[in-house]
Amino acid sequence: SPDLMAFLQPYDNLAAFIVSGSLRIEAVNRGAFAWFDAAAGDQMDRLRLPAEMRAALIETTQTVLRGQHVSEKLLKVELPTKGGAMLFRILKMDAVFKDGPGALVVSAQFHWRDSVSTLLENAFQLTKAEQSVVRFLVEGRTARDIADMRNTSEGTVRGQIKSLIGKMNVRSQTDIVRLTMTLNKFPD
Repeated sequence: SPDLMAFLQPYDNLAAFIVSGSLRIEAVNRGAFAWFDAAAGDQMDRLRLPAEMRAALIETTQTVLRGQHVSEKLLKVELPTKGGAMLFRILKMDAVFKDGPGALVVSAQFHWRDSVSTLLENAFQLTKAEQSVVRFLVEGRTARDIADMRNTSEGTVRGQIKSLIGKMNVRSQTDIVRLTMTLNKFPD
């Protein structure tokens, strides 16, 4: 049988998993485990997602698995809170399983690797608190969101962002995110 983890390797900074035709999860990466509590051997209906989102993902995956002329689909699901949308790309994998096709499910949910923290600390001398601000920015959080989650003032977070811009030698908050996403592509 093929090495399913090899199919997931290009997506190590995202949440991705592989399912068989019976919707059994056959392989997961660290991002899928962290975001969706996915584990090999589970059925897709056990994913940690809001019920409507999980149902839409299952339905779209079944469409890809059963479709003769459909080899991939993009699913956009609105989050129930103000968090925006979640995107999934479902790709049909022919001839992977003996009993039929499988599907590779890749989410746009960014997975923070420990190596990124190490790079931020070593290259830019960022403290743990600054690294957490960077992580929240990469996840799309606002300064107000970060302040609320850390039980601090929005001014304190804005001050940390300004400090990050100086330490990382970039021009904006967007550049912080862009540089960090690039660092995530570095090998462990």
